[in-house]
Amino acid sequence: MHGNGEPALTSTRHPTTHRVLVWTLVLALLPLGLTTLPDEAGVTDGEAAVNRPKVQLLELFTAVWCPPCKNADLAVEELYRAHGDDLAIIAYHPGRWTDTGPPNNTSKSYWTDNDPFGITGSKERLALYEPIEDNRGYPTVVINGNADTQIISSDSSSVKRTAEVYQQQLDKEASKADYTMWGGEPTITNSTFRFNLTVTSEANLSGDVRLHAVVIEDNLYWYGWDGMGLGSNGIDLHRFVARWIMEPMPLANVTAGHEFEVPLEPWWDADELGYVLFLQDNDTNEVFQATAHYPNPVTPSSDSSSPQPSLVMILAVVTLVSLARGGKRR
Repeated sequence: MHGNGEPALTSTRHPTTHRVLVWTLVLALLPLGLTTLPDEAGVTDGEAAVNRPKVQLLELFTAVWCPPCKNADLAVEELYRAHGDDLAIIAYHPGRWTDTGPPNNTSKSYWTDNDPFGITGSKERLALYEPIEDNRGYPTVVINGNADTQIISSDSSSVKRTAEVYQQQLDKEASKADYTMWGGEPTITNSTFRFNLTVTSEANLSGDVRLHAVVIEDNLYWYGWDGMGLGSNGIDLHRFVARWIMEPMPLANVTAGHEFEVPLEPWWDADELGYVLFLQDNDTNEVFQATAHYPNPVTPSSDSSSPQPSLVMILAVVTLVSLARGGKRR
């Protein structure tokens, strides 16, 4: 009873019923509440492609027989798992390949001068970076064509440490893209590997900018000349290996939706083929933008961060607080 003699108002809603309503709301909104907000609200898929940040190019010069290259190869693979197709990776094997096949002797000088994945253009690509050419060593990593940040060795004690060193260089080289480029899904018809390219310019850049195209093959097996480790650094599956290198093309000659046609070699595994395209200044070697299509795509581990609350979740929390307070007052 109130002091004025009127009966007190009591809730007709049982506390258990109130809790059931609250939990029902929570379960109904939970799937929506874990939806993350887009980086830029209202951006469509097409606009997101145009505004995509710079995809960095990592060029690894390596060799199957090189002991320090093992950590470098594995470290680059870690970076791929972390970045996915936001990082364009090419592994060149500059060592020449002869048609004589595996050596009939075990002389070290023979197999250190040969590499089963050596192709025309790999040595020329390494020679492009003059400061490295004078002291060519394996492994060598060049990021975005910047020879000043080249890494000629890897940390032999740790794959993780080597990956950290490479990541530090990627962080230094990160910048806004002056060009946006993306390639289409590759197809194989009539023993030809086909893919296309679209490029848009977001800045008026001077200089001799050229388009580079490289076909890569993933998961190439090789474990020594004798199949038992002779001349091998211990890695049996080699990733992102350059198989075909196009003669650089002036950007002015690249048409919208430019299509590439590469004849398949009989020793290529068509299911493991991909490609890397990049724009590079022919005078300074600076790489402005790149794009990659990998045969075995991964979801970048950097995307596995905790989801941020969405607007739906915020509204749900406010509603739950209001219901809770209402339940206490009744």
